[in-house]
Amino acid sequence: MSKTLKIPEDFELDLENSSKDKIILKEKVLSWDDFGEVEGWYIESCSVVRKSGLESAYDENKNTFPSKEEAEAALALSQLLQWRNKYRNGWTPDFKSSDTKYAIKPYKDGIDILHVYSIHYILTFETYDKAYKFLEDHKKLIEQAKPLL
Repeated sequence: MSKTLKIPEDFELDLENSSKDKIILKEKVLSWDDFGEVEGWYIESCSVVRKSGLESAYDENKNTFPSKEEAEAALALSQLLQWRNKYRNGWTPDFKSSDTKYAIKPYKDGIDILHVYSIHYILTFETYDKAYKFLEDHKKLIEQAKPLL
């Protein structure tokens, strides 16, 4: 006598650990290929943001952002990270330490410099003065990158 087992949508048969007497299910691990169709905005190699059409999800379009604003924010963020490393002059934050660090973070309608210890922020600096100078020098890029900060 055979029985039919209905496998929930988020699971699949674990062939390695199942036997004829015991059926094991495991959660499905989704990949980009499982996404379906994607459309949005991407950044060309010449740093121009362009609209893409509706396409199946392939390796070639993993760089597609849902909105133009997010694609422009990513372009601004890539520039900010280059500038950040230059301002840090080799320093990298140790978020496991309780030393004070200074992070630039969007806050309400503006941008603030926060005293941080163990919470990771992407625009973090060793001193308040460096964070403040960075904010003043790159305010326009920081405003553009806000959706991703």
